Amino acid sequence: MRFAPCNEGMRHLPVHEQSKLSAVHGYDGLEVACFMPNPDAPLHLNPAQRSEHRRMAENTGQPINGLHWFLITSPGRSIPGTALHGKDL
Repeated sequence: MRFAPCNEGMRHLPVHEQSKLSAVHGYDGLEVACFMPNPDAPLHLNPAQRSEHRRMAENTGQPINGLHWFLITSPGRSIPGTALHGKDL
């Protein structure tokens, strides 16, 4: 089992700082809330931006190894919601 803090609690920090903080405290990775780093993410993050966030986390030895609040989030942004059903995110 891997333990990872959710970046929701560190929303004021950039992704690479979140990852460093996670590593300092002995976690195995970083969990990403689907509405972070801003309320429009990940819907408005392009593939290059998502790759960059992943690269920053991995460079600190903290892979993104979980998603948080993926089924319960802002209206129209949850997996069971019809707004996202069948879309490639």
